[in-house]
Amino acid sequence: MAKIIKPPTQEEMRDLSSLLSSGEPYEILGCTQDSQHKEITKRYRDLARRHHPDKQQHRGSNNDDGGDMMTKINNAYKILSNDRFREIYDVYLLPDMMEDGDIDSEKVYRDAKFNNVILASMALFFNALSIPFRNVSVIVQSNPFIIKPRQVLKSLIQGSGFFKSLFRGTTFLLSSSMLELIREESIKRITKSIPMMRDNQVPYIKSFINIFTRAIVNFPIRLVGDILIMSPPGYSVLKVIKDVILRVDQATTGNIIMAVGTSKAPSIQWKNLFYSLGYSLTLVYAKKLIKKGLKEFDRYTYQGYMKDPNNIFYRYSNYLMSNTLFRVGLQTILVNPLDVLHAQYPRILLDSWLQGGAPVPIAQNPIALAIDIYRSNNNGIFKFFNGIIPLFFCKVFEDLSDQCDREEEDQYDDDEFYA
Repeated sequence: MAKIIKPPTQEEMRDLSSLLSSGEPYEILGCTQDSQHKEITKRYRDLARRHHPDKQQHRGSNNDDGGDMMTKINNAYKILSNDRFREIYDVYLLPDMMEDGDIDSEKVYRDAKFNNVILASMALFFNALSIPFRNVSVIVQSNPFIIKPRQVLKSLIQGSGFFKSLFRGTTFLLSSSMLELIREESIKRITKSIPMMRDNQVPYIKSFINIFTRAIVNFPIRLVGDILIMSPPGYSVLKVIKDVILRVDQATTGNIIMAVGTSKAPSIQWKNLFYSLGYSLTLVYAKKLIKKGLKEFDRYTYQGYMKDPNNIFYRYSNYLMSNTLFRVGLQTILVNPLDVLHAQYPRILLDSWLQGGAPVPIAQNPIALAIDIYRSNNNGIFKFFNGIIPLFFCKVFEDLSDQCDREEEDQYDDDEFYA
């Protein structure tokens, strides 16, 4: 799949306009749009040696043509050697340069503004398409048995209808985004109000507060959302929070399975909002490391291919990693077992409630949990790849949505708490 091009920012346009004042970069370096980095670099070095001002003076030339030419060569190379600049130039600016040698900035801004609307709409569209696949994958992965996704899909549609079942929990997650806005604004105010803090300390303090508050706010939201997806038809968000997680009815009526020799009902179970927090975050960051590892491998193969295009390993690895379906498929295979483990914790909370309000078991560590899953119901290793097909389609649409999202990548990886 071709990469979706993000529109240029005003800062990028200013930089490019300044560099393009020297002329058309492909024409200056003697390259084409199909030229690879290696060829562009070679042409730049050859021209730089030929037109270097020192060499012009050595030949006895007193004019400043060498200096002017070097400026043109350097500006052209700055554009074509920068992947982002070259991308913007090829898509938005090259047609104007080839037509009359000038850039209509107003036209570019209008086109960019229009493209922003289109890309934002496409991002929302692809994100919406990913929701049903994610819901199906969560149910399949959390089930103690190996089940087929189409059976789950059929059961959901028959139970609550197509849209109500496949988009269940979406309204809750969208409405809870207000808490995220409040959290981000609070972080800004806190970092500004801390006295005697040096400028170089601000990023570290902000990062620490961000990670801590994210766990406090986003983890319970995801827990509620996952339990809502898994719960029987008719369960509302309020019922999931009040009964399944907090056990409010048990605390107020004493209608529970009590321990021997105990005559008191327990208090509201606030701790259940953070059930398995440590273990879940371990799985989340394991998935994060896998994603970062794949990104590093992608960068490594790309750089290797640029240096040595004839190397078979670099050539085919770069080709495969640049393909969305292969890249997402590989990531899905690696993270699906972790998702299966992650989905067990909300399932345990829900099952304990469905079994007559039994006490919530102590959360197992992921290794012990994996052993139990492997041994239970003759599952074997295949249970860890159950739900891989709906998860793959979910990841494909999420990847397309990310490509359409022109916002800068969040250094804190917000989506990891929704993985």
